[in-house]
Amino acid sequence: MNQQIERVYADAQIYHSVASQFFESRVPIHAQIPGGSRIATPWLAAQLRPAVSRALPVLDQRVEDESGLLGITPFLLINVAASGAATILLLLYLRRFIDSPLLRVTLVIAWAMMWHSPVRWVYFNPANIDALSMVSLLAGLLIIEAWRDRSPLVASLLLAPIVFVGVLIKETIVLVPITFGIAQVMAVARDRRLDRLVAVAIPVVAAALAVLFIRSILAPAPGHQKWIEWDYILANKPFWTWVLGWFFTFGPPVIALIVAGWRDVWGVLWRRPDLAGYLAACAVLGYFAGTGSDTERLLALATPIVYVLAGRAIAPRQAALARMPMVVGLLLLVQAASSRILWPIPVGVDTPTRVSDIGLNWSALAALADKFLIIDNYYSNLWSYFGSRPVHAATLAFDLALTLVIVRWVQRGTQREAAVAQ
Repeated sequence: MNQQIERVYADAQIYHSVASQFFESRVPIHAQIPGGSRIATPWLAAQLRPAVSRALPVLDQRVEDESGLLGITPFLLINVAASGAATILLLLYLRRFIDSPLLRVTLVIAWAMMWHSPVRWVYFNPANIDALSMVSLLAGLLIIEAWRDRSPLVASLLLAPIVFVGVLIKETIVLVPITFGIAQVMAVARDRRLDRLVAVAIPVVAAALAVLFIRSILAPAPGHQKWIEWDYILANKPFWTWVLGWFFTFGPPVIALIVAGWRDVWGVLWRRPDLAGYLAACAVLGYFAGTGSDTERLLALATPIVYVLAGRAIAPRQAALARMPMVVGLLLLVQAASSRILWPIPVGVDTPTRVSDIGLNWSALAALADKFLIIDNYYSNLWSYFGSRPVHAATLAFDLALTLVIVRWVQRGTQREAAVAQ
């Protein structure tokens, strides 16, 4: 597909401004927070900018023409490379929970082809920090997993630099110390090793040092983002849109398969309270820290755990699903539509047409499909908080109905498979 780059807007403007100030050696950095505190990617983009301009002038010019600003190409290259690294790290993380290589690869592909995953989002909005943020999260989770039954002090020392750099990338890296802390506290209840509590403190200290460093070079610019206040969110964000956000983030088939295997999913979360804590923290952030596009982008932080749960739900049901080609076909079709793999993200200002103004003819089908599938228009409908509430309500009703149908089909198929095995 030919994805056009959107004009730089919202947080991307802040990241570009920070990069420009680094490029011009202007310190302290003046930028609005919280975006201005995420200095790592803009700093790296500023360091690469001269080399990129010399080595890739044609690409640099094209990105400049589409985005409307100089200095965006380094962001594009950083995020393409980071997306590749995140893909590999996610595959390695899933390997620790899911035995089937085919299932692991399928889940990673499902993540990568989602239109708002770092792998695809970069070609619409290059000036973002999501890819490097996902790299830091996955690296931290991998260390926690690899050293779960080893020395907690060694694990904490390995986590410290990742957390320090992760805070410079984005503050959501705090999910890693939280997960590590839960794992160690639960382990203390079993083995009474108090060195685990000391280990918990080391990544926290690393995060605090990173915050102090940011404050030393950042002069917060005036401005007030009312939409990040909790009272504003509670008053203006319907709870059902948060539910819809999960479907938008991961796709209805992934959610449906997790629900179908809820016993296996619950077993994983019960045995691993650290993973449950990580997932719960992402869920809370997705509601209380997210309006606009932030709901889906914050829920997407749960990607590693959600796909672990999806894999654990699917694995015992693979044989049953193999005997249900219509169900599998429906799942693939809906996931492809949800991920928008066949068409790009529309660029430009929405030009909404009221349903009452749509004529009763064949062209009405295309107009209605555009409202739900967002093929050429209605960019705001892509996000659960923005866009048309009636369209989103209808979408959520469809997703919930599909989930119930899939759960029932899979349960019946699993029961038949069990009967045959007996």
